[in-house]
Amino acid sequence: MRENKNLGLVMSGGGTRGAYQMGVWQALYEMGLDQQIKVVTGASIGAINGALVVQQDWNLALELWKSIQPHEIFDSIEGEFSYRTLMRDWYQNGAIRVNSFKTLLKKHLDENIIRQSPIDFGFVVYNKTLRKGQSLFPEAIPEGLLIEYIIASATFPIFEAHRIGDYEYIDGGIHSILPTQIAFDRQHLDLVIAIDVTEASRFSIQQRNRHRQYAERLVYIRPSKMLPSPMNFTKEAFEKQLELGYKDGLKKLINFTEMARQ
Repeated sequence: MRENKNLGLVMSGGGTRGAYQMGVWQALYEMGLDQQIKVVTGASIGAINGALVVQQDWNLALELWKSIQPHEIFDSIEGEFSYRTLMRDWYQNGAIRVNSFKTLLKKHLDENIIRQSPIDFGFVVYNKTLRKGQSLFPEAIPEGLLIEYIIASATFPIFEAHRIGDYEYIDGGIHSILPTQIAFDRQHLDLVIAIDVTEASRFSIQQRNRHRQYAERLVYIRPSKMLPSPMNFTKEAFEKQLELGYKDGLKKLINFTEMARQ
């Protein structure tokens, strides 16, 4: 792959399967391809991971994924993860509360770094109040609210809706689970790498149309093995997915770069 190739990186939604995406990023990082990334877009957990990529701090991202505990995500969890506890929270409050996770993200995501990064960044949200999806880039978001909108993108539908001003937001994946189009629309890209940890998007008519439209300019990296549940918050599950993403990423990217040289 030539050194001046403009790359785009797109990351899907998928809950805790986002750990797989970070494994792929590690492969990109070690191959030096991260320096060619011009724009990153994401939905839901892909928006969070996208922000971490744009911050260009691999160690910080790895620390977050390797150290996060269920009680740092869910307000109702005090020790080990329990579906019963979450369902009780949902029953009592009408939704699962994740204010702990929002606090954690605000510690790891830096609005100034994201805005000043040489890597462009976009993501999708779903405005529950207006019942419509939106594609957002930092310049369209008021100062001080960028992290709030990233959190909005990652607010799974069973979580308590995230309020910003007069509007409530939920998971951006409702609008576009794998937002490849906004990456292509943003600037000219020689190649877009789409890290897709969903199981249904490969059967999506929209994604099939994207693949036909952009042909070899759109490369998918998908898990070679079944991933744990998107709601599996164990350390073992995170480590397994980081490792698999790294191996799959290396294999796919090495094969692609060899083909590009021919």
